[in-house]
Amino acid sequence: MEIKDTDTVIYLANDELARSYRWYKSYEGLSESLKVVSLDDLPTLIKQGFFFGSQKEGSILIRNPFRKNGFIDINTSEEQIIKEKIGAISKIARKLGAKMIHGHAEFIEESRIGLTIDGGLSYKTVDINANYKKEQNESLKKLYDLSLAFPGSWSETTYTEAHKLLDEYNLSQEIEVRDLFDLRNPNEQNNLEKQTVRMSVTSELNSCKEVAASLTVMKDIFKMSGSTKKNVSTLKTIVFESEIQF
Repeated sequence: MEIKDTDTVIYLANDELARSYRWYKSYEGLSESLKVVSLDDLPTLIKQGFFFGSQKEGSILIRNPFRKNGFIDINTSEEQIIKEKIGAISKIARKLGAKMIHGHAEFIEESRIGLTIDGGLSYKTVDINANYKKEQNESLKKLYDLSLAFPGSWSETTYTEAHKLLDEYNLSQEIEVRDLFDLRNPNEQNNLEKQTVRMSVTSELNSCKEVAASLTVMKDIFKMSGSTKKNVSTLKTIVFESEIQF
């Protein structure tokens, strides 16, 4: 059994199902980024350095975008991924000489994934009322409001360390974070003193949910509980806005 870097979602199955699911014609509708893993193979994979947030049959696990070889139970993934992404941004800002970081998360919208007649995925934006959005933002405030203070020192050494963190946490695609490096180069004059960074903290999670949603083309083979079905089919757009003072 091999798990490739392109395998972003895995489904844990008994050995018989892991070997036979390809015999079904509907198998062709599964995402190429989805891997069905036999429970019998877990001990070997763990020895190879993989970590699995659940080892129960029927679990859907998504690759942790910020932890190499880590897979998280999809039902508990939202809070963990958001916290890790916010933490990664904070660590990078600190290495770049941040003195203060204030941030908050904001719920933007919600959509549902469904299946089309030909087995493809469809997307429908949910009409959000004011009360629901308020409840979501109050919950986000309790979990993710951020206020940090640091000495504010930075050097070529910490600048290099920040670059390593950027690669470690796979954040090089985040333009606003990447721009901080150009504006906080210790070898340049007139460095940045204040910056507001606003980015999605659910984009990685939503991409994995889209992969997991392809399991519904074989819903009679790959069983999901009602709560898991709802979780997989729900895409939330949540952004985190941070004000960084250097």
